[in-house]
Amino acid sequence: MHYSIVIPFHNEGGNLPELHSRLTNFLNKRKENVEVLFIDDMSDDGGSEILQENISNDYRFSLYSLEARGGQTGAFKLGFAKATGTKIIRMDADLQDHPEDLVHFFDKLEEGYDVVLGYRVSRGHNFVLRLLTLFYDTITTIIFETGLKSNSASFVGFSSHLVKNISFKNNDHRYLPLICLQRGAKKFCGIDVKHSTRKKGKSKYNNINKCLFGFIEFVFFYLRYRQGYYKYGNGE
Repeated sequence: MHYSIVIPFHNEGGNLPELHSRLTNFLNKRKENVEVLFIDDMSDDGGSEILQENISNDYRFSLYSLEARGGQTGAFKLGFAKATGTKIIRMDADLQDHPEDLVHFFDKLEEGYDVVLGYRVSRGHNFVLRLLTLFYDTITTIIFETGLKSNSASFVGFSSHLVKNISFKNNDHRYLPLICLQRGAKKFCGIDVKHSTRKKGKSKYNNINKCLFGFIEFVFFYLRYRQGYYKYGNGE
């Protein structure tokens, strides 16, 4: 099975060298066919240049850059389009997710699951963000009846056909498991993953904006979902 790991980043220069090192150490011990795609969302901290030097001699790693700020949604759209694997795993670049947990995604995707969500055993986020996530998970579980204890995760694995050729709207990356549900995913599962407090760099999330605009954003997503916007044939 061929895996593509898609990692977007914006100004994560302090974390990228360690992330690359840990990914390399992990992959060197594995036999799976894996490619790692780093997607630079217009960074200006020099991290992209350092990363390019580190990966230049390793065919398993590649670096792509957006031509204009696209946020995580824009970065994932590019990454999913470039990915060649039959399975895609998305993860963050801030080292809050642990590369070593990739093995659990490999195992479950090998078992035939369409979507594998990483449940954070102990979240490294602040109280407000944890509260917002709990509220979101409660609402989505009631509305969409997914049967999962959480529908939000930054560390997620998919069958690649579920996330390709989608005409993404802003911040649709937050709803990827639900989008997969509309696109025909049948087998979902959750796995426990480690989650650490950010040590370097700054979070790109603003809790005030999430409180003010998150609900409105979710309403628009729900309306698109009800209209079948994400079904096959509606992509670009």
